[in-house]
Amino acid sequence: MFVKTLNGLLVLVVCGVLGACGKTDRFADGWDQGGNLHDVSLREWAFATDANRLASAADFVREFIPSLPAVSLPLASALVEKCLTESAQIAAIEEIRVRSRIEPCIEYAQQTAQSLSQEYAKRQGVSSQ
Repeated sequence: MFVKTLNGLLVLVVCGVLGACGKTDRFADGWDQGGNLHDVSLREWAFATDANRLASAADFVREFIPSLPAVSLPLASALVEKCLTESAQIAAIEEIRVRSRIEPCIEYAQQTAQSLSQEYAKRQGVSSQ
């Protein structure tokens, strides 16, 4: 049930964000390929390109949440990328590695996705009445 709700929510969120921003599509074909920031410092993460951070975050999501449906990968990856980038902006130093900060970011992505799916379910219930 959660996965189906998350799938529907993901489509709505991605479409809404992409439609409202007017920016280049972050999730164009191949967006989740070529990330090479798996073992770098937070400083290196902070100065990496957006595309490299997002692709690396997708790799982390696949590693830590292997059962996640492919349709949910963009949302989960964007949340993990956001979390790691915020962490890197606070402490962009060589001594702290990205991997040391990944678990709280995975938890953040899962909690946020769950909250969004619950909100989506509530709105679906209200709109169907």
